[in-house]
Amino acid sequence: MKESSDKSVMGPLWKAFGGGMIVIIALMVAYHFLLFLMFGESYERRAQFGDQFGAIGVVLSAAAFLGLVISILFQSRDLKAQTEALNLQQVALNQQIDEFKAQKDELERSAKAQEEYNKLTKMMLFLEIRKVKFELLLKAVDAEPTPSQRIHSHKMAETFVRKFVGEFDEKMKQEGLFEDDLSPEST
Repeated sequence: MKESSDKSVMGPLWKAFGGGMIVIIALMVAYHFLLFLMFGESYERRAQFGDQFGAIGVVLSAAAFLGLVISILFQSRDLKAQTEALNLQQVALNQQIDEFKAQKDELERSAKAQEEYNKLTKMMLFLEIRKVKFELLLKAVDAEPTPSQRIHSHKMAETFVRKFVGEFDEKMKQEGLFEDDLSPEST
């Protein structure tokens, strides 16, 4: 939007400057033609007449200097607009960097949560397998025909349970689901 307003200002200004230069050149040509008509070939008379208009050189020099100042002002304004655009781009890039950092942190949290979920799933599967084995063992103990065989089977079941608790605690420690001071043996 700012570019269109600059173009709308620059267009008429450059047209006026170009038109002014054309007028100045036309006046210079007309001036020399007029001198030739008025004074003919006499250079002394032309010189005396030309000295009367020495101020025109000063005016033309001032106009050139003014054109230089105007072009510097326009360049300064364009440079300021470019600097503002670069600053806005820098702000946008910083915002993108912050968003990428936030996404990275969220992905790390999500990966950690997924890892914990996988550990818990493994433990649940481990417990389910052990539960099924234990239920089968209890059914086998109850199916023993004599009391001495049942006592022997109960001792085997007790050994199985102790072994299972030890394996479970070890598996939990390996998976990092609880520390040594939280294990059932320490309580």
